[in-house]
Amino acid sequence: MSSDMVNNHSLSHHHNRLKQRKIHFIDKIIYSAVILMPLMTIPQIISIWSTKSADGVSVWTWGMFTFFSIMWLWYAIVHKEKPLIINNILWILMQGSVLVGILLY
Repeated sequence: MSSDMVNNHSLSHHHNRLKQRKIHFIDKIIYSAVILMPLMTIPQIISIWSTKSADGVSVWTWGMFTFFSIMWLWYAIVHKEKPLIINNILWILMQGSVLVGILLY
């Protein structure tokens, strides 16, 4: 094996390791977002349930959010996309809490 081939192999291996580190870093950020984004709905849930009022909160909007989250969950399951599965399960739970609050109050 020539020294050029060894150097190219070494550079390629180094490049692949850097790429894998970058992907791992992005995965960590995405998993944080996957969990934190739906949790941003908690203030809306607390507001509806603590005041027992859903004035100004649209059942149509939250119903459609939930419907599309179900569609995304279906897609994620079919494609085995774990971050999307987690994210959409959390969204459905949060949106469902808002919807039930709207329907009750």
